[in-house]
Amino acid sequence: PPEGGGRRSATRLLDEGVRLGRYTIVGLLGRGGMGAVYEAEDPELGRRVAIKILHEDRDDAERDALRREAQALATLIHQNVVMVYDVGVDTAGDVFLVMQLVEGETIDAWIARTKPSPAAIIAKFKLAGAGLAAAHAAGLVHCDFKPANVLIDEHGAVRVGDFGLARRSRRITGTAEHGPTMMTTLAGTPAYMAPEQFEGVVTPASDQFAFCIALWECLAGERPFEESTAASLDSSSRGPRRELPSSAKIPRYARRVLERGLSATPSTRFPDMTSLLDALAPKRGFATLIAATVVAAIASGTIVYFATRTETTIPVWQGADLDNRQLLTTMGTEGCAYAPMVEGGTVIFDRTHGEVVDLYSVPLAGGPLRQLTSGPNWEWRAQRGRKPGEISYLLHDRTTEEDSQVVYRDLTTNQETVALRSNVTWDAVTVGDRLFYSPNDNKGIWVVKGEEQKPFATPIPGFTYFGLTASSSGDQLGVTRLETNGGASGAPCTIDVATGALRCIEDLRSPTRPTFGRDSTVLYIAAIDGIYRRDLTTNHTTKLTDDYAEGGLAVAPDGSALIFSLCRTHTKIIDASTLETLVDDPDGHQPSAASTGALAWVRTIGKTQVLMLRLPSGRVTQLTSVEQGSVAYPRFSADGKYLVFALALPRAGLHMIEIDKPGSIRQITKNPSDYYPHWAADNQIAFIQTDEGGSDTLFTVKIDGNDRRELAAASRTLYGTKGNELLVGGVKGVFWLDPATGKERPGPPPDGEPEAGNTSPSGNWVVYQMGSDGHAIYRTRTDGSAPLELVRRFDSSYFVNKPSITDDGQVILSAGPMYGDLVKIPAKPDAWF
Repeated sequence: PPEGGGRRSATRLLDEGVRLGRYTIVGLLGRGGMGAVYEAEDPELGRRVAIKILHEDRDDAERDALRREAQALATLIHQNVVMVYDVGVDTAGDVFLVMQLVEGETIDAWIARTKPSPAAIIAKFKLAGAGLAAAHAAGLVHCDFKPANVLIDEHGAVRVGDFGLARRSRRITGTAEHGPTMMTTLAGTPAYMAPEQFEGVVTPASDQFAFCIALWECLAGERPFEESTAASLDSSSRGPRRELPSSAKIPRYARRVLERGLSATPSTRFPDMTSLLDALAPKRGFATLIAATVVAAIASGTIVYFATRTETTIPVWQGADLDNRQLLTTMGTEGCAYAPMVEGGTVIFDRTHGEVVDLYSVPLAGGPLRQLTSGPNWEWRAQRGRKPGEISYLLHDRTTEEDSQVVYRDLTTNQETVALRSNVTWDAVTVGDRLFYSPNDNKGIWVVKGEEQKPFATPIPGFTYFGLTASSSGDQLGVTRLETNGGASGAPCTIDVATGALRCIEDLRSPTRPTFGRDSTVLYIAAIDGIYRRDLTTNHTTKLTDDYAEGGLAVAPDGSALIFSLCRTHTKIIDASTLETLVDDPDGHQPSAASTGALAWVRTIGKTQVLMLRLPSGRVTQLTSVEQGSVAYPRFSADGKYLVFALALPRAGLHMIEIDKPGSIRQITKNPSDYYPHWAADNQIAFIQTDEGGSDTLFTVKIDGNDRRELAAASRTLYGTKGNELLVGGVKGVFWLDPATGKERPGPPPDGEPEAGNTSPSGNWVVYQMGSDGHAIYRTRTDGSAPLELVRRFDSSYFVNKPSITDDGQVILSAGPMYGDLVKIPAKPDAWF
């Protein structure tokens, strides 16, 4: 057929077989106001693509705009954005975009088919929002975000596209748009356009508005505005909206996001898409530090800020009886103790089990563990109450997704009183007859006295407060100051209750709330590298222990002891069938088994990665150490004499080491995108290479680095080898591939694509890691003589990765439980506290 196929019109479509450049049209996927989208074949790369073509009745300016769009989008590579591969102009002068073809459906079709919960819909939209945020970071504005442009592929991945281009023809239910989604000469679809778009102005804030309309529609089943014409939509988008139906069970945090994101004025929406996505989540879990602003202004309107000096040396305190530590209670593999506090002679903390958080207690002097609360809700973040023997805590109703309330509880009678029905986040602390709390909408810190509420400290952009505490005298508040993009580690601060002066300790970083000693002159801080004591009168810092008290710390009221919670993961290399410990290395992972009985694994200590080896004799040796970069995917040769592994920058590529000559590293390839190596026949290494667009391709190379060959079949995963064949996983399942001939044949079950897997050194066995959470381990014989067998399923408290299997079918993997201990250290009160 002639290239280009002649001139087109809005009513004439391309036929199958027509060529555009090197691309051959396969069929129509859909069409919209600005053009049509086709499925096509790229014969040079052997892949199917989607091609968007601008209608011929568009002017030169629109064609130039499309060309610029393609050039800009081609630089944007993100897992939640449909990729642009190429841009061209056909013989008729029309511009076309060559884009990634995603097999799947639009998000509204997915909702209609699966009937998901509001939380599941929000989760998908957050992924789409991440794609928008990436586009905004690259200087691009989508201008036409709507459900028809949110695509979900067959594996559940979400991508933002244009005109639903990633849908296969079998997914198309017609070319009619949903309701009033007509295109005009304006840039966008009126039903989803922000008010400023009707005036020809588009900014990232315009995408926020469209995002919120689309989310509203998918949650509530209708859009927030009723009008159907462009003129009436322009008017209604500036005025009142429909009410979200209560029957939709839309979480309160999502309602707040929609309210702000649909503001008629761009400046009153979120600062950026990332801020919107941060707010689009329930405020739950100690480590989920979702923040927008920090507080440095006080109720009087005067901002007082003091930065303490940084000391060059920090002495380690020797006066405390640090070795006389007492284990108050252990969580084992049942989670970790968080946010401990002491009331009277009792230590109270919260613990997560499953989807629930409850309060527990243990006597300070030692004794049995007691559960204080139970039920479907979250009861957490205990603090001192209004009187001795009373505590306050936060109550979060999971069934309604309402934000936390403040509840007082008498520990003797168990009588409870709701003190504040409000959107409290993280902490609320009582000082006399006043209650200080930080609200979920990031409006700083508020104070409640009787029926009156008012701001105590107002926020400034870029920071937020986390982890409120109070001194025993009530004259100081403790708080952690967080930068919104600073992760989970912030600066510990104090706030003078009388003056509102904020004083932060810049030389220590901590992800937990600071704790006062017996009075307000001493602050205890759980930093990443240990527990510190800060004298606030002299600014003198003392390091007390090297423990990382991730769960937080507390001080006994009389200063007799320091209580802290240790939360950690202890990783072991184990036999998955018997759970026998093969290597007890807390920092070990990615084991590989040899036919000789040897075992290799990677050990990570800080920024250093070490390749370790255990011989059948039990002797353990270090093969190599890498100060920078990352060692990954070690694999033995069939005879067990060599080990190949991937190495990240600065010495990128695949490397090989001779087992009998530790340290003798030979570089095979130099591409940092080469990974997941396996030994193949004839002294070759098979491996995966990921290109800049995120596509995986299978290669082989000889161990001397020569004869590098790209195989005909692209792959998502390489599981191993047997004889001359490679075991490969892709969207069509697991299959054998002959690298010499390119022939394929079905592989051992399962039919789907496992997350990870490995063949045994001889290739007779294969182990798969499967399930959405990767916690199910299966094995089978590669010749199909045995059914797929579940070896073990680990619960969610375990971290599991990189299974390996021996020639006798023994499955080896690295796994570790999350566990925690609550520890007490007695101290010399006069010296330490």
